[in-house]
Amino acid sequence: MFCICWIVDLIIISFVFKGIVLTRYNNRAVISREIADRIEQTAAQYNTVLFKSKIRECTAIKECEISQQSIFEYAPNSNAAKDYSKLLEEILES
Repeated sequence: MFCICWIVDLIIISFVFKGIVLTRYNNRAVISREIADRIEQTAAQYNTVLFKSKIRECTAIKECEISQQSIFEYAPNSNAAKDYSKLLEEILES
């Protein structure tokens, strides 16, 4: 038990907040665009990065959770897999 708690403490101490990612995003939905605008304003107020990459709403995400696979294993050509890959590139470049 002691080792598990110690590892968790190390993970929490080394946590670095990189920014905000919009998920379940649907560009056709007005509510998604409005929320994105508000979060962008809030991020600016707090000097926080709002990543340009957005993870689109995708049925494959729900299905991969049920199958207990990553999106890259379950549906590597899905929009969500492409979005997460793009996000990873953006994070590594920052």
